[in-house]
Order: sequence, then C-alpha cells, then structure tokens
Amino acid sequence: MNIDLIIQGPIDGSNVFLSKMDVLCKQFNKVIISTWDHEDSGTWIEKLSDYNNVVITSEELPQRPADPTGEPYKGIVGCSTYYWACLSTYNGLEKSSADYIIKMRSDEYYEDFSIIKKELRKSSHKFICGNIFYKRAHMGSPYHIGDHIYACKRESIHNGLKIALAYYRDHIVLPGLEKEEDIDQTLNSAEVSLAHIFLIGSGIPRDTWHGVEENIHSTFDKYFKVFDINRLGEYIARWAQCGATFSFMNPYVQSYYDR
Repeated sequence: MNIDLIIQGPIDGSNVFLSKMDVLCKQFNKVIISTWDHEDSGTWIEKLSDYNNVVITSEELPQRPADPTGEPYKGIVGCSTYYWACLSTYNGLEKSSADYIIKMRSDEYYEDFSIIKKELRKSSHKFICGNIFYKRAHMGSPYHIGDHIYACKRESIHNGLKIALAYYRDHIVLPGLEKEEDIDQTLNSAEVSLAHIFLIGSGIPRDTWHGVEENIHSTFDKYFKVFDINRLGEYIARWAQCGATFSFMNPYVQSYYDR
C-alpha cells in the first residue's frame, strides 16, 4: 500500500518528531513536511538532508484571520488557525503522489502507524482518524472527527481542500460544493468542517450524509473510522488551547474532552 506521511504546522527546530526521523522514514514512501518560513529553518532542514525520502515544502505564513470578522477570508473564525492548517495540509498533499496519506501535526509525534495502515487496508474508502477530540454526538451531528492525526485516500482530501481553500481564500464556489454552510467554520467547528470537506472531496452526494437523523450514526460509520491513539506506541499529543499534553505515560482518555 503506497502511503505518504504529511507533517503539517510550524517548526522551530525543537519539535519532537525531528529527533525521531529514523523511526518515521522507514514506515513511509515519503515523509512530507509542510510548514511556514522561519528564521531558523536552515538548521533543521540541513539535519534532514541525509534522509532521501524526506520532502520539505514551506512558504510565508499567511495573514491571520482578523478578529472578529475572519477577513480577508470567507467562512473562517477570527484569529483561528484552522485556515493555516488547511493550507499547510494542502501544500503537503501537492507534494505527494501516493494513493493514501496519513496526516499528523508538527507539534505531535506518533511512533507506530501499523494500526492505521491496517485500518486503511480494511476500509480504504474511509476517513480514519484518532480519537483525540472525536465526539460521537456534537450538536446533533456525528461528524466531529479527530483532526490531529488521520488517514484517507489522498485524492479525496486533496479534492476537498482544493474546494474549501477556493471558498475560504478566493471566495469562489467550485463544483462539488452544494452548500457553502457545510464548510463554513463560523457555522461548524473545525473538526466538523473537515469531515464535510472529506465527504465533498470524495464526491459523496450531500443527501446521503446530511439530514439523515434517523440513521445518522450508521451513516457516519459508513464513511469514517476512529482509532485509539494510545495504540500508536510512544506518542505525544497536545491540546494547545488548554496547555495539556498527552503521551503513553499520560494517556489521552476519551472522556477528557467528550464531556
């Protein structure tokens, strides 16, 4: 199975994953690092030059969404980092030619991806995500996925993010986006918006996943799969907003967030 790892987000040289590249590189076709320009970038980039399957893409950090309007973007919450996450993930996807990708954040680290790969082999059409911040029911919707670490077909999430970024950045509605509200972060959480982006990018008709309250969880289970991040070996996961760090020594417990 052809799988690339995409690591997205800011890098200052102290990120834990940088010291674990031997572990990461042997598990993937490519390890793609998608980040933002930083004055110290040259130091850590030089250290990665020995790895022949590492690809780095970087650009200047875009303007932060204004508070409270979200300008210059459309459908983005003011001061949110969600747009940055969408763009850096998309930039990484542009460097991948793999059939499938696993995406993780640059401030986190996961040691063993075999569980995720196994789930991909079993359910290759699904969006497979970690349980960190996943909520089974959220404001009547089951689509509050975990967006810190996930896996899916590259084409599906690439298509969906292309449509979303055209809307957010260029205020353009591309074919495939039936309802703008589905990806509007001012109306949905970032996690729900991303789930909708995957469904849209997969070309799944909206009437098969939206407004099906009578069997809403079976609908979710048709397109999504959740795994426990505590099964990924040594790891570090973060809840930056609350200053919380989870690890194999301080495990993430689902009820910590889903309350």
